[in-house]
Amino acid sequence: MVGVPETTAGVQSMSRQWTWLEQQGLIRTSRQGRHRRIVLLREDGSRTPYTHPGATDEHRAVPEGNYLQLPYAYWRMAYDERLSMSAKLVLLICVSLQDEFILPVTHAAKWYGLSATRIHDGLTQLRHLDLLEMRVVSRPAPLTERGVTFERYYTLKPPLRLPETTRQL
Repeated sequence: MVGVPETTAGVQSMSRQWTWLEQQGLIRTSRQGRHRRIVLLREDGSRTPYTHPGATDEHRAVPEGNYLQLPYAYWRMAYDERLSMSAKLVLLICVSLQDEFILPVTHAAKWYGLSATRIHDGLTQLRHLDLLEMRVVSRPAPLTERGVTFERYYTLKPPLRLPETTRQL
C-alpha cells in the first residue's frame, strides 16, 4: 500500500513506523493472527478515536472545520505511485491553497519546513505532468537591479483540482 518492498528490511522499517505512530498516540494496534490491526486515533495525540472532521455525531452538531481532501483521481490515476515525495509534498501544499496562489520557493521552504530544492522539484514535476498551471506576471521594481520583478501564480489543474463546491478550506 505504501510502496515499501516486502523484504526483511522493509517489514522492519514499517514495524518501527507503526510503533512510533502508536507511541505518539496517533494509532492503536493489536494483533489478529500474524497481522497487525490498526485503529486510527485523533491527530492531536489525545488517544481518543478518530472522527472525520466533516462529520457530525451526537457529541458534535457542527463539523469540526477545515481539512485537506485529495480527489479520487489521485489514486485512480496512480499519482500515489507516479509522484516523487517532493511532488506529493508540494501537492498537499497546493491543495491547501486557493486558486492563483503564490509559492516563492525560498519563502515557501521556510513556511512549510522543506528545502527550497524540494519545493522547486515538486513544482517542476507537477508542472511537467500538466497538473499545475503557472502564470508569470512582471511588476515594476525600481529598486532592483533589473527594475522589474516576476511573480509566479499557480493553479492546480484537473484531475487533482477539486471542484469549488467540494473544497473545505
